[in-house]
Amino acid sequence: MASKPGSPWWLPIVATVALLAIGFACQFIVGLGVFAAAALTDVIDEAFLDVVVSFAAIGAFLPAFFLAARVWRRRGGELSSVAGRIRWKWLLLCAAIAVPAFPLHLVLVTMLSAVAEPAMLEAPPIDPAEPTGLAATTITTIVVLLLVVPCQAAAEEYFMRGWLVQVFGAYLRTPWVGVGIGAVVFVLLHGEGTVAGYAALLTFGLVLGWLVVRTGGLEAGIAFHVVWNLTIAVLAVLAGDTDSESNLGDSPWPVLVGQLIVMPLYAFIIAKLATRKRLLAA
Repeated sequence: MASKPGSPWWLPIVATVALLAIGFACQFIVGLGVFAAAALTDVIDEAFLDVVVSFAAIGAFLPAFFLAARVWRRRGGELSSVAGRIRWKWLLLCAAIAVPAFPLHLVLVTMLSAVAEPAMLEAPPIDPAEPTGLAATTITTIVVLLLVVPCQAAAEEYFMRGWLVQVFGAYLRTPWVGVGIGAVVFVLLHGEGTVAGYAALLTFGLVLGWLVVRTGGLEAGIAFHVVWNLTIAVLAVLAGDTDSESNLGDSPWPVLVGQLIVMPLYAFIIAKLATRKRLLAA
């Protein structure tokens, strides 16, 4: 979505200000609404309420991209791909490739952790007094996550790998500065963490940014991001892991090593498929 001939130089800046203003307004309204609805209906596990509200608030940014694109005198679909829309069949194919990525990553992390820190793998004792089976709030929490996590992950991709890449590309005529800045912003937005965690986040951002340029769209990044976040969120609920502050930025080095193997592998497969389908000609 580079600037058209004759387009004012200040237009992308004004559009970005509009994006942030609209996005934060949407975040406030949706976040407050989800929190109030959850509190009144008591259908979400209270331990995960903050996580659900956070995901919903980030996902609320999605409409802002398409409204701000109008300020930029663009069609919203131009943010999605070179085809001017989301290529749904391609996105679903990328998601199918992304699904086995997390189990592979988990196996690698488990193996590395077993070598480095065996104590990390010791199972906690089971309290026989604790009820077994899934509580109703656990089930409804998972259902809500299935609805809000795709929006959250997509919103992050539209901002980090979509909007930022195209704004900087409008001035520099190259996507790579935007890819790098988007990856750094992605790291910073995850707050405090470990060195390995920061490196894992940076890897995440750079690989998905490369895929945007390579495939001509956000679909591969959205697919991987949705599958990754959704798997982690659902597993956390099932395991009763209430550490809502934990994220990829807190990761130890085995997670980073797993990322450095799994994400380039995913990118390699997607790039091969993109070449076969000649996506950049779309």
